[in-house]
Parts: sequence; structure tokens; C-alpha cells
Amino acid sequence: MIVITTCNSRQWEARGLTTWLPSFSKIFPPQNLIVYHENSFDSVPIAADKMLPTASYFDLFEADSELKTIVSRPEYEEIKKTRSRYQKHRKYHCFNAQFWFRKIAAIRQAVKLGSNFCWTDIDVVAKSRFLNRVEGLSAVNDICYIDRSGNPRKVVTDTGFIIFRKSPAVVEFIEAWYDVYRSGKVFSMPYWADHYMFDETVKAFANLRFYKLPDARTRMSMVYHRRGHKEMARIRLPDVHV
Repeated sequence: MIVITTCNSRQWEARGLTTWLPSFSKIFPPQNLIVYHENSFDSVPIAADKMLPTASYFDLFEADSELKTIVSRPEYEEIKKTRSRYQKHRKYHCFNAQFWFRKIAAIRQAVKLGSNFCWTDIDVVAKSRFLNRVEGLSAVNDICYIDRSGNPRKVVTDTGFIIFRKSPAVVEFIEAWYDVYRSGKVFSMPYWADHYMFDETVKAFANLRFYKLPDARTRMSMVYHRRGHKEMARIRLPDVHV
């Protein structure tokens, strides 16, 4: 099992060094902890002495030659100009999609590692039963993710923690999720955020075995997503198919 994340230098110092790395390095050896940093794109790269030997490091923008073009689309700046207070939720989730999309690029790179793997946001903290639970779930499911459909105020998936089983069908799912942004199709959607597009992509892959992790139980026994559970969309999103 491999655990991956991505972040810029600010996020690494604020979250990676203080919580993410200490919690996961107690469970995994350095070769199983992959940090996709943004040094070649970031105006302030992560300093070499901040890349502790308890993880492995790769430059995400060097690994994915298409990424810079995708996150630099003019639509993001256009949505930023929105002034209507009635559009503030949409503006937030659309403008920030250019940053959140980078997790999809990292996930797409991780499938090349030839192993089952977990995606975690940089503000996720591992709990003691993490490894046993994750390995058991990935043995019988293709993709596992935190479900919040039971809460009417949080109607989209938390993509801060996802377990992937390595298979051709899962690779196809990841490529489809990525391609919504690469093709620009995302800009025809009401919301551009990665979690919204994840849910829409799930609908197109009935052949995969998905497992919805109960929100509260997952945070109690496996991981705690420090900020994500507070920052999910608080509005009911329209049903739009990819």
C-alpha cells in the first residue's frame, strides 16, 4: 500500500511537516509515502532541508507536462471576477478547482507505481487502525471514499481520502476524471470542484465496485480530515451527468 499527497511549500510547512508526515511515517516506510510537490511551479519552493527522509518526493509539474496548461485556463480568472453575492458558493468552488485539480493529477501519476494506493489531502491525519482497515478494504473494492450523502448540508463526497485498487478499470476511471478538466468540459458544469466531478464520474462507472465509507466512523477509526469536513459545499448541487 502506498499513500500519496500533493502540496505547495506553504501547505507543506503548515500541514505536511506538522501533522501529515508525523502521523503517516509511524505506519509506512519512506518509499511508501509519496509527496508530489510543486517546486517547479511554486514561487517559493520547498527547501531541501524541509524534505525529510521519512518520505519520497516528486515534482508534480515535471511529472505531468499538461498540468500547467490545465490549471492556467482563463476561465478561472473569469469566474474570479464574479461579484454577485448569490454566486459566492459557486465562485468559491469553481475558482479553487484549479488548485484542487492537482490531486487528480497526482492520483493519475500514482497509478504508475504499480500498487494499491491511498490519496490523502495534506491536512489528513492517520489513526492507529489505518493500515489494517485500508488493506482490507482495497482487497475487495475498487474505490473507497467518504460518503456524506446522509447529511443534507454536505451532499458531495469528501475527496480528501480515497482508496484505489490498482486495475485497468480504475485507471480508466481516473483518466475520465482527469479528462473532464483536460478537455475543458468541466467549464460547462455548474460546479468545477474535484469532489463534484468525482461524484459525476462515479455515475459513469457502474462496472466498478465502490465502497462508501461512513463519515463519522471513518474519522474515528482511520483518518481525521482536519479541515475538509468543514469546507464542503453547503448547498444542494444540481444533478448533471458527465
